[in-house]
Amino acid sequence: MATGDFADIYLDTMNRFGIATTNTTVLTKVKRLINQGLRDWSIQRPWPILMRRAELRTFPDYSTGTVTVTQGSATLTGASTLWNTNNAWTEKNVQATFKFQRTADSEIYEVSSVGSDTAITLLSKYTKATAAAAAYNIWQDEYALASDFDRPVVSRQLFNDIALRPLGFREWRARFSNANDVGKPLYYTLGRNRSGLVRLFLWPAPDRAMILPYEYITSNLAQASGVDQAELSGDTDTPNIPMKYRHMLVHYAVAQYYRDYKDDARYVQSMEQYNDLVRRMANDFELADGMPRLAPDCSKYTWKRKPSPTEWDLGSWFEIL
Repeated sequence: MATGDFADIYLDTMNRFGIATTNTTVLTKVKRLINQGLRDWSIQRPWPILMRRAELRTFPDYSTGTVTVTQGSATLTGASTLWNTNNAWTEKNVQATFKFQRTADSEIYEVSSVGSDTAITLLSKYTKATAAAAAYNIWQDEYALASDFDRPVVSRQLFNDIALRPLGFREWRARFSNANDVGKPLYYTLGRNRSGLVRLFLWPAPDRAMILPYEYITSNLAQASGVDQAELSGDTDTPNIPMKYRHMLVHYAVAQYYRDYKDDARYVQSMEQYNDLVRRMANDFELADGMPRLAPDCSKYTWKRKPSPTEWDLGSWFEIL
């Protein structure tokens, strides 16, 4: 391939079938298979070429002024509040998806929109008795990550330099789905919203502004004129794969094409060529994996646990969560 761009890749693929690019039906299928191969390659490893760095800033909780709440209404009316005013980081003090709770109540509501410094609309109607000049608190425990966030570089560990412990989403929902705790965050989990974007959930909700740097694998697998994008579309677009390995996408597309036509022998042959190139590229990026390691002989050591007084008393030998 001369340049390794999208046109080179699909032309090479079509030439292997002996089919002209004027056959738009086959060409459309080949382009789809090439992008499918690009996605398959991306999930094989946490490729350094796909690693990105970003940071998010947390919001402090907000309880300035008082609020009037009306039973059966989703509207909040504030007094001496600055809900729609920018804070020191030029962001609104209160925004959609923030959580609201009247201090005297146990129910937690989600903010749908902020109309002004003294007007908020909740996602659901207020159910308790009407109250005026009430104390309240608003906080945010849910944050958007980078729009191209696909997954953490290290599984289940988004933050390397911050003492935040990851939890599975199910465990998170069981323990903290309706929590109103505010303080220094100790736990986090990841989830996706209805648009498919990854969201970060923190417990307790931050009580101050914090900078949380993180590393992730991008979902942008191609470039157009040097700008990242999700997949290949234009003829001059290039995959985020080193030039010498880009022909792996040809082998992948050829393999899938033959699979659809029940040519098992050619499918297996082409997939072996594709997988071989993936392994070669992995060796280029992960040199330490092939190096010898010193491993101490631990066979003469045995692990002992201090007997516990009762079946469920683990004492200080185990970390308390």
